[in-house]
Amino acid sequence: MSHLHLDAYQYQAKEEVYPHSNLWGDFNFSLDGILEFNIDQHVYLSPPSFGLWIPPHTPHQAISRYDQETRFICFRISPALSQHLAATPSIIQISPLINFITQHLLEQRAQQTPLQQWHKLLVLFDELSIAPSHDHYLPLSNDLSLKKITDFLLQPQHHALKLHSICTHFAISERHLLRLFQQHFAMSISEWRNRAKLIYAIDQLKLNASIKKIALELNYHHPSAFIEFFKRYTGMTPEQFRLNQLRF
Repeated sequence: MSHLHLDAYQYQAKEEVYPHSNLWGDFNFSLDGILEFNIDQHVYLSPPSFGLWIPPHTPHQAISRYDQETRFICFRISPALSQHLAATPSIIQISPLINFITQHLLEQRAQQTPLQQWHKLLVLFDELSIAPSHDHYLPLSNDLSLKKITDFLLQPQHHALKLHSICTHFAISERHLLRLFQQHFAMSISEWRNRAKLIYAIDQLKLNASIKKIALELNYHHPSAFIEFFKRYTGMTPEQFRLNQLRF
């Protein structure tokens, strides 16, 4: 019963963990912010409804981008069981069941026998092994021309720009821009921008910005439209996200 361990941890404000690797695999997901890891010169971001799987012996560096602590869960998986998961880092979608089991294990740990905990950890592992996974949540590119575009789109004042305005700014055709995102990121530019908006919204919620303010900054004319967008991507409303920060 020593192949699986689950614990909650905290990153302090602006904390950087030096590059290191572990003998076991780690599945990390945040309770109240965005996890950022540098792995093999790639940046991996995972908002609350997604976690990052790091296989055994994978050098990585964790970074906290916030001015306050960030709480996260680490599910450690032995080398033997890690063989049943991806051999490379990947972003895994967190189902409601994964979330429920994790919360139950942490909240009821003192009341459970080791055997009860082990059974729940096995269910958690099984759910993790069949959950949808992705190479990146918000992919970025080292291609200089595309990097200029993504850096531009990540700036808050540009979230509301129409596609035509973006193309005019960079003097490229809409067709070429759409093809760039599909070729490099395997997703549409609209999906990429939605994910960038979500990351910005989570950052602002963690800074206690009002829902109305965030909605306006993201070009939603009514907070209800922003709330629906946020819920579609995270499975919870912005207010539920705030309350979730108070747990554990």
